[in-house]
Amino acid sequence: PMAASVLQAAEELLRCYDVASLPQESDEKLCLDVAEAEALARALSAIQVAAAAEVAERSRRELGTTGLAQRHGCTTPVALLEVITRTSGAEASRRIQLGSALRSSRSLTAEPLGPRFPLLAAAVVAGEVGPEAAAVIVRALDDIRRVASPDDLDVAEAGLVEHAQRNRVQYVSDLAIVVRDRLDPDGVLPREQERSE
Repeated sequence: PMAASVLQAAEELLRCYDVASLPQESDEKLCLDVAEAEALARALSAIQVAAAAEVAERSRRELGTTGLAQRHGCTTPVALLEVITRTSGAEASRRIQLGSALRSSRSLTAEPLGPRFPLLAAAVVAGEVGPEAAAVIVRALDDIRRVASPDDLDVAEAGLVEHAQRNRVQYVSDLAIVVRDRLDPDGVLPREQERSE
């Protein structure tokens, strides 16, 4: 398939990169390589989280023994991803959670539904927002989904995505907390109590 050949070609090209030459690079070239490597990592992460969510979807409990994970001898999609990717269960779970928040789905009547957070999903696919920042935004927006109006949620998502495209993750996290607490002021005290327990 085309997707597989693209990934294989990309892997082969990346193997040509001479890591041993880094000590000889100028400061400017080193910083450029760091930035370009991170851009590649964001593009790859978008595939990883989308694929993890698809594995989870095809391993749904209601599918029983016909589900993808079960057919590979695993009890959960997390376990299957651990085997395939040789990552931890925590990392596999993180990818599934983020990918599931960003993927399109279907209603109970099988009608197509867009992603929960369409602007964020588009930014992740475009490699403009990395997985760490995306997870921060999803957590903040999920915290307020039940209490904020749809319009407020849309504005919050747009602002956080724009912020994440230009700033480090810590700044995104700081703003996400401010946005969450402003849109759900009644939840501030319970959240603080939960943290202190």
